[in-house]
Amino acid sequence: TELVAAAAYTTYVQDLVAQANYLRIPLEIKEYLKTPFLPDLNNEVENSINSNKYKSNFESLESLVLIKAKSDTMIYPKESEWFGFFEDGGYEKLLTFRETKWYKKNLFGLKTLDEKNKVHFETTEGDHLRFTLDDLYGVLDKYWKKQPTAELDEIEEVLK
Repeated sequence: TELVAAAAYTTYVQDLVAQANYLRIPLEIKEYLKTPFLPDLNNEVENSINSNKYKSNFESLESLVLIKAKSDTMIYPKESEWFGFFEDGGYEKLLTFRETKWYKKNLFGLKTLDEKNKVHFETTEGDHLRFTLDDLYGVLDKYWKKQPTAELDEIEEVLK
C-alpha cells in the first residue's frame, strides 16, 4: 500500500494516469488529501474554491442512480460504486454510504439527495461496465423520461 501511495499520489502520476485521481487509500488519507481532484470534488479539503458550487450542483440532481456490478474486478471495494468505502485508517471496516463521513457531514450533498429520496441503488450481474442492453434499457425506462426512438436507436448503435 505504501509503495502504491508513494507513486499514485505524486503529481507526475496524478497528471499522467486518470485513474490515479480516483484512488483513495484508507491507510494513506494524509497523502490522499493533498491530491488535486477527488478530495476537492468530495469537499474533503478545507477552503476549496469550488466547494459550494460542487455541492449545489450535486444537490440539484433530479435523481442519482448508483449501479454496482456484482462481479466487479476493477473497482475496489465495489461498494464504492454506491458511495460506500473503508473507514479511514484500515481495511477492516467497510462502511455503507450512510456511515461515511461524506454522507454524515453532507460534504457534497449526498445526504441531501438521500433525504429527498433521490438516491437509487441498482446492480448488474457482470463485471465493471459489462452489462446487457436489457440492463441499460431497464435503467433508462425506470429512471429517465422516455426519449425519442431515434435517440435510443443512436445509443444502441454506439453500444454495438
